[in-house]
Amino acid sequence: MNIPFVKMHGIGNDFILLKRQDFPDASQDQKLAEMVCQRHFGIGADGMMVAEASEIADVKMLYYNADGSQGEMCGNGIRCFAHYVLAEKLVPEKSVLRIQTLLDIREVNIHRYEFSSSMVKVYMGKPVVRSLELPITVDGEIIQLADLTVGVPHTVLLEPELEVHRVETLGPKIEKMAHFPRGTNVNFARIHDRSNVSVMTWERGAGHTLACGTGICSVCIVLYQKGMVENRINVTAEGGQLTIEIDKDNGIYMTGPGQVIARGNYIGKGL
Repeated sequence: MNIPFVKMHGIGNDFILLKRQDFPDASQDQKLAEMVCQRHFGIGADGMMVAEASEIADVKMLYYNADGSQGEMCGNGIRCFAHYVLAEKLVPEKSVLRIQTLLDIREVNIHRYEFSSSMVKVYMGKPVVRSLELPITVDGEIIQLADLTVGVPHTVLLEPELEVHRVETLGPKIEKMAHFPRGTNVNFARIHDRSNVSVMTWERGAGHTLACGTGICSVCIVLYQKGMVENRINVTAEGGQLTIEIDKDNGIYMTGPGQVIARGNYIGKGL
């Protein structure tokens, strides 16, 4: 089986994108995601997206993490997805797309569209904040974190410095704590000033990734509600930069790029 694919990244968060008509058996989506996202025996990616027809929006996006688990939404992914469906002519060429996800319908504004990249602004919705100061204990260390949902569950830790070792040590432990029955993404944030923040993320189902769009949004809304940043923040992740804007009703807008890496055919042996 040859499955046409496009590989893209959104500030280092990389994805495999394909069309339902090229892989009709949806019951095999999770298995395919595990196979194509494997970095040694597959193509390699943080996640996989499938484009399907939608009866209520311009197009439907199904998202799978690298471990095959299905995610409700993906912030960096939806920017790449918007470019993909335009490039593949799955939707009419226009500046605003309505994309159906498992969570809801997201409105996506295409600020710039070129052959291999786009600049995209997405309304990410309003957060559900459960706690801005939740104390937990990990390996004897008491940690204060924020617990919230921006599309998917997130926690936010404010750090004096960002360290890979700390992300990869604390991240998997917090992700699977009993307090978070659906698992959680774990975001480590450092404030530079009221308009500039750095973030590192341990993603639920994917591990340490170079960026997480919903995670960056989570960091910004937590810091904004704490009065520590302005309502427009430049956020630097390991893979690049996003701009986050927060309106008077706590609605979150994310602007950033989607970049094509490669196009090809995956030989779906074993499917």
